[in-house]
Amino acid sequence: MWDPHAVEVDVCDVTSQSIHAKIYDKARQKRFWYTVVYGMNRNIEREQLWSSIRHYHQGIRGPWIICGDFNAILSRGERIGGAEVTNAEIQPLLQMVQDCNLDDLKAKGSYYTWNNKHEAGSRVYSRIDRALCNADWIDSFPGSFVHFLREGLFDHCPCLVRITLKLKKLKGSFKQLNRDQFGDIENLTHVTELALFHFQELLVYHPLNEELCAAEKACVEELGVLTKARDLFLRQKAKYQSSIFFNGIDEHLISEVELATGMKRGKVPFKYLGVNVSPKRLSVMECTCLVEIIVDRIRSLGARKLSYAGRLVLIKSVLSSLHSYWARIFILPKTIIARIEVCYRSFLWHGNEQKENPPLVAWDTICQPKRQGGLGIKRFHEWNVAAIGKYAWWVQVKADHLRNGTWKDYNPTASTSWAWRKICQVKNTFKQHMFESAWILTNTPYTVGLGYKWLVPVADQEETHEHLLFMCEYSSRCLHLVRNWCKLPLPDRDCID
Repeated sequence: MWDPHAVEVDVCDVTSQSIHAKIYDKARQKRFWYTVVYGMNRNIEREQLWSSIRHYHQGIRGPWIICGDFNAILSRGERIGGAEVTNAEIQPLLQMVQDCNLDDLKAKGSYYTWNNKHEAGSRVYSRIDRALCNADWIDSFPGSFVHFLREGLFDHCPCLVRITLKLKKLKGSFKQLNRDQFGDIENLTHVTELALFHFQELLVYHPLNEELCAAEKACVEELGVLTKARDLFLRQKAKYQSSIFFNGIDEHLISEVELATGMKRGKVPFKYLGVNVSPKRLSVMECTCLVEIIVDRIRSLGARKLSYAGRLVLIKSVLSSLHSYWARIFILPKTIIARIEVCYRSFLWHGNEQKENPPLVAWDTICQPKRQGGLGIKRFHEWNVAAIGKYAWWVQVKADHLRNGTWKDYNPTASTSWAWRKICQVKNTFKQHMFESAWILTNTPYTVGLGYKWLVPVADQEETHEHLLFMCEYSSRCLHLVRNWCKLPLPDRDCID
């Protein structure tokens, strides 16, 4: 069902698992393709759905979005409980998505969109509902996202696609409002100010001139009116950009502040610069968007054809920067860190975000420095702790950091916030190093790299050809394998020297 006054709907195809239509949005004056799906329960039955979507893809010219219950998942992490996820379950949907050049639309709300409503021991959560879109959809509706609401009495979460205008899109509307309703108020105010200054300069030389006095008075009155109008316009503009947050304030006072400022009351957690901000501990669900960002970036890299070395460079230079930004703000849940490690490990060995086969080398070994046989990838949890250590150091170097006692011996009370307790916990972790007299006296500034070395100490030794060729166990093993493969005796060590 739809409102014919808002949209025009042209149904192009109907099957047992899909409805394909062309939509014209009258308000935005844009056309797009819309496909609704309801996948069957068995893999073999869903093959017809994948074929239909591939057929629709051939005729698509413009924005396209596909929503509904696919009854299939794209990765192992999209199901909790029940039987173990197999590649046979993932591959058909993943192959269709790749063939049609589709991506997951940015999602909010519930990550797992279906559950079987069983008892805790046998409950299964799965992400079988989703919204897929093509690149033209993102270009036409850059602020759009899908919101999965709470399921209530049902087993599926309702899916709501929202199309919003970003502030850049509103910029033109504000300019038009300024011109139409306020007569380009900012320019008029500026011109009136210049005129007022001009007349006041002339009055310095002709203080008793009646015409100049009258002109100055008129400018003052006009500038007063224009200033009030400009403030009204800026306040109206701020309503679209700002929210106001309260804590421990009477509701009556909150209502007065909202009425005076014209801003709405904000709720926590809220997003600032892409990160959830909250005085309370962030849950795994609230941090899941970080994993989704990493998964989306992995899919967009198209790195299946890259070598191991190429994927390692991408992990160190591109992917690690995504989670390190969050890690500098708060301690990430261990579940989120584990998911990130699974994504990176799968990307390194297989070129995608899915955990397919056991890795060739243990992740702990991969995170070792190169001189110790690893690849130099940072341990995520330790790096997270080292990044938060900077806050503990800031308190230490601040002259008036505590009213009573010392920061070294300070312990937070149970009533303090979760974030502050975590900072104090990190301080206690670094107590042995951060409060050493030698380190404090040298005025050495704290860095994340320094904190990471405290947590993951590395033997600081220079690499030599003696160690590389003879003492290193990995080099010795390689020489042994090469000797056996070539069927050559290993020369005496003195001959090699």
